[in-house]
Formats: sequence, C-alpha cells, structure tokens
Amino acid sequence: MVNTEREAVWQERVEHWRASGLSQRAFALQEGYPIRQVGYWVRRLTRSPATPGLNLYCEPA
Repeated sequence: MVNTEREAVWQERVEHWRASGLSQRAFALQEGYPIRQVGYWVRRLTRSPATPGLNLYCEPA
C-alpha cells in the first residue's frame, strides 16, 4: 500500500472513531486495530500542515 493510500484509509478510520464517541482504546479494541496505531494516526492527521513557525526576524530600530 502506498503512503497516500494508507493515509486515506486511516483518515476514514479516524473519522469513524470521532463519530463513534468511543475512546481511542475502546475503538481500537472494537475494530481490531492496534491501540498505539490509532493514537499515532489521530495525532498525525490532526496536526495542521500549515502550522507557521516562529518568526525570528527583528526589524532594526
């Protein structure tokens, strides 16, 4: 499975988890997914790809 396909599959799973109202652990056990993998993908997919970095440039006085 290509990384983009894997990400798409987990995007659907994370959406299903959110809609379920279950904890990550309960959802993983119910669906047969590794608990740590569910947590990993939730964190990975909820990170904003456009998170700006710190602007360390200072204007001269």
